Amino acid sequence: MRDVLARRETKEAELKQNPNINIVVLNAEGDLYGLIVDEVLDTADIVVKPLSKFLKSLEVYSAATILGSGKVALIIDPMGLAKAGGVMFEKKQTETDYLRSTSAKENSDAQEFLLFRTKAAGKYAIPLCMVNRLEEFPRDAVEYSGEQMVMRYRDSILPLLDVSDILGFGATGTGVSRTLPTIVVSQRGRAYGIVVEEILDVTDCDSMIDDSIRDRFGLLGNVVIGNEIINVIDALSIIDKESGRMGGDTLKAQIGSQIDTAVVVQRRVLFAEDVAFFRRQTAKILMGQGYEVFAVEDGKKALDLLTAKEAGYFDLILSDIEMPVMNGMNFARNARQTEQGKGVPMIALTTRFKQSDIDEGMSAGFDTYLEKLNPEVLIKSIDALFAAKKG
Repeated sequence: MRDVLARRETKEAELKQNPNINIVVLNAEGDLYGLIVDEVLDTADIVVKPLSKFLKSLEVYSAATILGSGKVALIIDPMGLAKAGGVMFEKKQTETDYLRSTSAKENSDAQEFLLFRTKAAGKYAIPLCMVNRLEEFPRDAVEYSGEQMVMRYRDSILPLLDVSDILGFGATGTGVSRTLPTIVVSQRGRAYGIVVEEILDVTDCDSMIDDSIRDRFGLLGNVVIGNEIINVIDALSIIDKESGRMGGDTLKAQIGSQIDTAVVVQRRVLFAEDVAFFRRQTAKILMGQGYEVFAVEDGKKALDLLTAKEAGYFDLILSDIEMPVMNGMNFARNARQTEQGKGVPMIALTTRFKQSDIDEGMSAGFDTYLEKLNPEVLIKSIDALFAAKKG
């Protein structure tokens, strides 16, 4: 970064003084390159502001934001930075080529997994779409609430769940490692740290998760990556069990305790979800209950499919919230304005579970707001909606 902004120093001397460097991988319209930075500070949700007219001529910046401290931070333009740094790509994509390649990636069924090790033999994985952050915590910084390991983390308390111990393989790195490699995931708006033995790599896989062989609680199943069989953990079920919250509180308040779980075969479900892993797993759950599932990758495709059919064709609509092209909120609002969608039960399936998100979803037109990958809660909720509609 210092080189690009014309504050050049001798890079060889710097590398000799500090052989450990920080590299941020940037995407410049489909081409990747590495940006050496002095320090990686943190991630943050930001509100993007346009650049001042005095800065618009600087092609290395695309926008700005105001941090919580009140300071202004400039947002880098990856393509402009590449040009300023003299980075030459082998093939310059035309706009048509880029849109075509981007579309192909979005429609691919390949799913990214984060690989890690536990105390057991073999490799384990978690879908990358479920991972918020990767951390390495000092072991001596761990505190306890009763017998529960916790960590002071980003102005809150982070529960630490030892996946090796939970799966019955023994505690992770007892008395050996000074650090705890931790995968931070979110459930019901709260962060949880899944402690592993070693974080390995990120890899793609286009095969389905085979759930026919699961010898213990906490596993979703297995996938074949390369020449290896990888165990995929069920992170959300682990969190539910360890936190003592096996069901959704909001759902219990909505549907009560007595549910008729009979499902009518061949009801048609329209399902919008951009992440291949969630799309596959949820569709598999629904098809296992006898539903005919029409799965698409975004709200625009779901709306087009909905309006292309006659009214009453779909019996149920499920939708993610955060999707490209058209998000779930806009899809719900638009669907409710159509003859085909105004009377169809709609369920939001999402990882955004704050009360403000729930309120917005219900006002947009959803009947129920659920977290992803909880089959029991999903099926009970569907049954409740159909029972209410029948009544």
